[in-house]
Amino acid sequence: MLTLTKQDVRRLAISRQHLDGAERPSLLDMIRDLGCVQLDPIRHVERTHLLVLWSRLGVFDVAELERLRFEERALFEYWAHAASLVLTEEWPVHNWYMRHLQQKPFSKWFEERREVMEPLLEEMVAEFQAGPKMSRDLNLTHDPRFDSRWWSGRYVSILIDHLWSRGVLTVYGRPHNNHRVWGLAEEFWPDWTPREVWTEEQVTRFSVQKAVRALGAATPKQIKQ
Repeated sequence: MLTLTKQDVRRLAISRQHLDGAERPSLLDMIRDLGCVQLDPIRHVERTHLLVLWSRLGVFDVAELERLRFEERALFEYWAHAASLVLTEEWPVHNWYMRHLQQKPFSKWFEERREVMEPLLEEMVAEFQAGPKMSRDLNLTHDPRFDSRWWSGRYVSILIDHLWSRGVLTVYGRPHNNHRVWGLAEEFWPDWTPREVWTEEQVTRFSVQKAVRALGAATPKQIKQ
């Protein structure tokens, strides 16, 4: 039986998170080791994902990150524990969650607004089939609104999130003030994207092992998160 002291555990966690000042891997390998990098629109000093990488890599080429995201498409934006940059090579894991959401019934809020939402949804998908674009550039016959303290008040914003989480849309770029360019996800994935369809058991096993490797040492609650 392996026995670790508290100091051993601390060192292991710091080392696995690349906070020990040791030799630094490439940018993509760093993200592989971290598992994902959370995105956050709030910017007090710099974008959260850039600060996370800077704290481990030091000064790095942000243009390289953009190339990995939008040219090589080795990374894409999706849910991990929150909206994050995740690895395209781990597509089967995220595809499982997309399929899981596709099978869920619409929320009560959506059902109560189906007469508004369904035709708008069809029109939006047709617009994105013509090519990637920002939501403000959608050529819609109508753009209904609702009262909200948290959302923009546009049904379009709700439906884009709906399509993104279910794997219909993904982010093709962020060219202007961090505004997202949306497009069909199926046309985004590189040819080398693994397309295996995993079971829930396969996804769980992979995710637990990945979390332990990334954290070094963790409680069951931390692994689950």
